[in-house]
Amino acid sequence: MLLDQKRTQRIVKIAAVLTSVAFAGLGIVVIAVIMLGGGGNATEADRVTAARERVEQQPQNASAWDQLATAEYLAGNKDAAIKASRKSIALAPREFTRRLTLVRIYKESGQPQLALKEIQAYIDKNPNDAEAFLQLGGTADEAGNPIMARLAYQRFLTLDPQNPSAAQVRERLKALTGTQTAPAG
Repeated sequence: MLLDQKRTQRIVKIAAVLTSVAFAGLGIVVIAVIMLGGGGNATEADRVTAARERVEQQPQNASAWDQLATAEYLAGNKDAAIKASRKSIALAPREFTRRLTLVRIYKESGQPQLALKEIQAYIDKNPNDAEAFLQLGGTADEAGNPIMARLAYQRFLTLDPQNPSAAQVRERLKALTGTQTAPAG
């Protein structure tokens, strides 16, 4: 019995020491994170800096310029964001996703007419891009231009009647016109 008590006391002491070491180690890690500024989310300025570095390393990469545009916009640098977005578009003029960043910047800053112009400029060179017509319809709808929205939605449905968004677009067309005027797909 005495032997069991001594063994139990020794195990308790070992467990206490191990627990103390573990908590001390955790405390050191927490203090290091706080002192070195790690562990938190990157600031907008950090994102801009990282995006600028990527652009410097890959100046012909449209995606890098697009990321810079997004980072600049989120940091409140609208003019720099527009400039970076235009560079992305120049590098990849046939990629609609590059233009969407600029469209989003214009829409979110209350300039839907500029957003519409960007989409239309793309459509002029890519008249069979269903996604562009879907975006044109949505942007025109938001801008209060139901005629343009209806025409864009109709063209979208003509180009891609089986698109997953087609049913929702048909419903929106009904609301815009009062009757379904789009192909049933």
